[in-house]
Amino acid sequence: MDEKLKLLLDKIGLNDDAFKNGSLDKIICSHGDYNFLISLPKCLEIDIYDNFNKLLTQTFSKFNVKSIFKLASYNIDDIKSYYKYFLAKYAIEAPLLNTLMDNKMELNGEEVVISLANKAEKMKLSSVLKDLNKDLNHAGFKIKLVTKIDEQVQAEIKKEIEQEIHVKVPKAPVKDSPIILGGEIKGVITDISNINFEMDNVTVEAKIFGKDLFESSKSDFKIITLKLFDGTDSMFCKIFCRG
Repeated sequence: MDEKLKLLLDKIGLNDDAFKNGSLDKIICSHGDYNFLISLPKCLEIDIYDNFNKLLTQTFSKFNVKSIFKLASYNIDDIKSYYKYFLAKYAIEAPLLNTLMDNKMELNGEEVVISLANKAEKMKLSSVLKDLNKDLNHAGFKIKLVTKIDEQVQAEIKKEIEQEIHVKVPKAPVKDSPIILGGEIKGVITDISNINFEMDNVTVEAKIFGKDLFESSKSDFKIITLKLFDGTDSMFCKIFCRG
């Protein structure tokens, strides 16, 4: 570890062997913003990276500070770990992003190709893709995330749908109203394949071919995820509720 990096770590109160072969190359100052350029032989563990940036921000709280790493080597598993770490931050404001944590990723030169099931997934990830690329670049990964709709995944979903459709389900007793949740739908039906960007008050008519339930361990908050297919394409639908 060079002397400048050691001084920085001492200043923020961090003593970690993960930095022992690193160096603080320079500090770039521009209009009150300070960028700390640090070289390392490999990426930091996520918890160390997170702690370092928190301490850096706290120590220099009067300024806008940012760490920018230069890594000698990394692999696809390193990229996946940091991708999930950054995506989880954006998922706080957009919970649907949690469904894209485990999508297949392949390193192809300087591009990382993320396989998606449909246009809805691509639209959702595209909303944060620029910021994700910037975050990963600052963490030391000189790559670019790109997306593709995987035809094999689509075929598997279609097969799953066909199997579900052929399962005979006993008819439930007729009730006064067929509505399970919400009110009567009066809007114009939109094909899922035509939902190519974020839209308000969209009405779709689709079959449910899969479901998932998330229950918070700290409250009565629940997230119900429904997999929908209308004959044109598939998408996820999330219901947020309590009790």
